[in-house]
Amino acid sequence: MKIEYKQVEHSDIFWLNNAAKRERVVLSDGKDHFWFAAFDGEQMVAVGGCAILRGNVGRMKGFYVLPEYRGRRISTALNNLVFDFLKEKHCSCITAYATTKINVFWYLKNGFTKIWEKNGIAFVKRGV
Repeated sequence: MKIEYKQVEHSDIFWLNNAAKRERVVLSDGKDHFWFAAFDGEQMVAVGGCAILRGNVGRMKGFYVLPEYRGRRISTALNNLVFDFLKEKHCSCITAYATTKINVFWYLKNGFTKIWEKNGIAFVKRGV
């Protein structure tokens, strides 16, 4: 199995939305939002996105991997793809909201620092 990664449009990831919502992952779209996906052949198996906010701050958002593809470092590869994209866009830092303990652990493992946590939601940040 060779996983391939590429930038996609929000309309391309819509079919993952229901599965992601069950795990509190929001795949919303908006101005200056960008999406990347992992494919196993023709099947999209993971998605991750980002937004560029005022002040050239990058915001990670909506990372989701189908359960049967977890543990294969796909989210890490998507993470690196998004980091590289945000570097190219000259972002000064990258932020994210983590909604589960697993998400917080993943962000901390990938170089983020927890800034605050309240009501089960953590805000994390890292330099580019």
